[in-house]
Amino acid sequence: MLTARTRYVQAQPFLPAIAQGDKRVFLVDGEVAGIVNRVPAPGRWLGNIHQGAQVEAAALSLREAACIEALRPFLREHGLLLVGADFIGGWLTELNITSPSAVRQINAVSGARVERTIVDALLREVVARQVAAAA
Repeated sequence: MLTARTRYVQAQPFLPAIAQGDKRVFLVDGEVAGIVNRVPAPGRWLGNIHQGAQVEAAALSLREAACIEALRPFLREHGLLLVGADFIGGWLTELNITSPSAVRQINAVSGARVERTIVDALLREVVARQVAAAA
């Protein structure tokens, strides 16, 4: 099937810890704006909310916090303002930089207002670019 194609395939090992959830850490300018754990429906292995996963409040483990700390300079250097970092069992499994989601779910389980953090960061970026362009 893949021999005639020029597209890449990415594979990762199955992580049994998915049964405890897929943690989405929403980062704004490299800082944690909110966290939610997406727990697969019984008998399923998908932490996708639209596939029946339930959401619950979550906190960063020390390992996850260290990973985010290590990522921060890279994210800022590459202008990645909005990033969804996903963890399963403390392992970073994905960085979603094109359409990070779960803001509504994070707000619901934590009482946060992640959209305010996003808008504030975007406004700071716009002002910084205007100042740089005027210099």
